[in-house]
Amino acid sequence: MNLMGLDIGTTGCKAQVINQDGKRLGFSFREYGVDTDSHGKTEQDAEAVWQAALEVIRQAASQAGSSSIGALSLSVQGDAIIPVNGNGKAIYPAILGMDYRSAAQADRCARILG
Repeated sequence: MNLMGLDIGTTGCKAQVINQDGKRLGFSFREYGVDTDSHGKTEQDAEAVWQAALEVIRQAASQAGSSSIGALSLSVQGDAIIPVNGNGKAIYPAILGMDYRSAAQADRCARILG
């Protein structure tokens, strides 16, 4: 049984396929951007991340050949809010956990609620 690892990070994603002996059978990496500004905005094009993930999965699996993949392990970048429509399609960029535009409101809530 072969294993695939998928790492969806903040600035890029990678997929790797290994066999039971730990030999690498396939690997792929794609980079993508993060949109920031001086007001604390940290956003990302959710569709670009999704497409990059699909590309690295396909490429790593293709490099591994006809061998089946018996398990998938995921690692993701952490907190993000992605507004979606009723079909699950992103309608606004992902707001990443390092976005600080609401820091003043969060501080106020902490003072009021303890």
